[in-house]
Amino acid sequence: YVVKVHNAFEMAECQSVFYFSHPAKTLKPDNTRFKKLSFSVPVGATLHGFVGYFHSTLYGDIHISTEPSTLSVGMFSWFPLYLPLR
Repeated sequence: YVVKVHNAFEMAECQSVFYFSHPAKTLKPDNTRFKKLSFSVPVGATLHGFVGYFHSTLYGDIHISTEPSTLSVGMFSWFPLYLPLR
């Protein structure tokens, strides 16, 4: 789901998952993606799902981002992804 996160508790620090570069350096890039992450959660809580953010460098020092620490102010057309566990 693509959502505007209104009420969420950040149980652990955000972690980077994938990096993409355009244009691809090869003619037929392998877009297979897999990554295993571990989270250190200092408090007890019930996890209902994950929120996925993105940060994109468009050119030089021009960025757009939905990640809270680098959030693009005034950007209303992009939202985080919510991945429910159930």
